[in-house]
Amino acid sequence: LVLMGAGAFLEVLPAEFTRRFIDRHISTGDLTGSSLLLLKFLGFLVAGFLVSLTRYILLAWVGQKAMLDLRMQLFEHLMRRSTRFFHRNPVGRLMTRVTSDVQNLNEMFASGFVAILGDALSLLAIVIWMFRTHVGLASVALFIMPFLLVATEVFRRKAGEAFRETQGRYAAIQAYLQEQLSGLSLVQLNAQEARSAEGFDRLNHDYLAAFLRTIFAYAVFFPVVEFITNATLAGLILYAGFKLQTGALTLGLLLAFVQQSGRFFRPIRELAERYNVMQTAMASSERIFLLL
Repeated sequence: LVLMGAGAFLEVLPAEFTRRFIDRHISTGDLTGSSLLLLKFLGFLVAGFLVSLTRYILLAWVGQKAMLDLRMQLFEHLMRRSTRFFHRNPVGRLMTRVTSDVQNLNEMFASGFVAILGDALSLLAIVIWMFRTHVGLASVALFIMPFLLVATEVFRRKAGEAFRETQGRYAAIQAYLQEQLSGLSLVQLNAQEARSAEGFDRLNHDYLAAFLRTIFAYAVFFPVVEFITNATLAGLILYAGFKLQTGALTLGLLLAFVQQSGRFFRPIRELAERYNVMQTAMASSERIFLLL
């Protein structure tokens, strides 16, 4: 959390350096002190890299340690079950709980809840910088926000449903495959190979259909976000064009806002993706804790 706060602060600094460098040195033609400004800029870039590196390593370490504990707990729990339990629960489905479902929880650690919080902090830092620097440009940049929120909400619902269905289909494939391979001698003895292949083919096509629905949601959402991003950029340039003519705005400030608006939309795109990681992890956690 401390590293995320530091990362959010460092997120807004490149645009501020851009504004100062252009307005104080490039526009005036006076390069006195520009070397020191560039050195500070490079120093903050290195600091941002180290903060991100440390944060990701720490998250990965905590996540893997937690998953290690959870896998061991699940395995020990299964070892204490009666044979009647295994007659009622297909082994393939139980294997999915210990492998795929636990991995989905790890994804939540690596790029889920904590990362969503980091994105939210970055967004907050960028919005504060925008309004502190120029209220007019900030208003233009945020005017498009309601449209983006609507698009994100529609995507969240459609993709969330498809993700949950995809997981269920995947678990069904694993369970069916384990059952068929374990009982292969019976399948061959009764000449049921064609029937087994037909069942597996049906499960595979169900999984494919669910997965394609997920892909379609992404295929629609990201071009919409790209369109909104470009529309915001066009709005900024149009507004700044009038202000530049009257001298109410500097070129450095405009370029800093253009740079910051790109950073502003990146966490929003990632929030949509990470929400679905959370949805997948929540579905997995329900199955894991139900088993425990």
